[in-house]
Amino acid sequence: MYFFKRSFLLAVFYATSTTAFGQFRFDLSRPNFVPLIADPKETRIAVLPNLNNDGLTLDIGATLDLARLDFTGLDSASHSALAFGVDFGTFSLLRREWNFKFPVDAADYIFGINLSYRAPLAPLFSLPTEVSARFRLSHISAHLIDGSFDLASDRWRGRRPFTFSREFISLVVALSNDYGRLYLGYELLFNTLPSNIAPQSFQSGIELYAPSVPLSGLYPFLAIDFRLSPVWRWELERSEGYGGTTSIQLGVKTGVFGARGVRVAYNYASGLSWRGMYIGERVDISSFGLFVDF
Repeated sequence: MYFFKRSFLLAVFYATSTTAFGQFRFDLSRPNFVPLIADPKETRIAVLPNLNNDGLTLDIGATLDLARLDFTGLDSASHSALAFGVDFGTFSLLRREWNFKFPVDAADYIFGINLSYRAPLAPLFSLPTEVSARFRLSHISAHLIDGSFDLASDRWRGRRPFTFSREFISLVVALSNDYGRLYLGYELLFNTLPSNIAPQSFQSGIELYAPSVPLSGLYPFLAIDFRLSPVWRWELERSEGYGGTTSIQLGVKTGVFGARGVRVAYNYASGLSWRGMYIGERVDISSFGLFVDF
């Protein structure tokens, strides 16, 4: 018993001390790769009542790093990190009714693992700049919930439920500094229902911060995300061509970007729906709400 106790204590000490490769840690706060602000498929904590219809988005989820290996170069300011984490989230679409009820229309569930890396680059426009990347292996499924069933008529409102499930890998690479982030992304499906859908999607985006312009502790920001995805055609039972989805978010955040805080923002989305149960449909949604950067 003494041997096992000693071995465990030595293992814990080793895992939290400086190794030949760097500093290995379990005590982590924000993810090594901070989730993209405007991407509606990022795990997040958010509530967004729509302004142009009775819909309401309620997302509950987070990306958490479980372990990180920090590297410090000859220059103490030269710091890079490699992290392993997990993603869990629910993306829900609700309806607002007059009696303060919010029946759930549809929900998408996502979970997976991720590996991220970030490292400093040579200053860009005299500003310290970082390169970062995140690789994900994820599963997502979508479901119609009881709020989409009309008890009075004993039938589904609009679309009937079907099986939507997919596994995919994705990679995002970004350049960032204190004033913003520019990124490109790629997604590849390797298992999907419905089948006969093109496996590749593409993504790009930009985030602009104003770290030197606090408004009573609130920092303005603007984020734009664009995703190019296959267009699903129900009449053909396959995808045909590609279509875009643009998401824009404008608001203020408590505290600096990359740290924990709260965002209050206007959100606009136009293009192909990102919800599995509404695959192939188009959306044009304005909303205003609250985000918690966990």
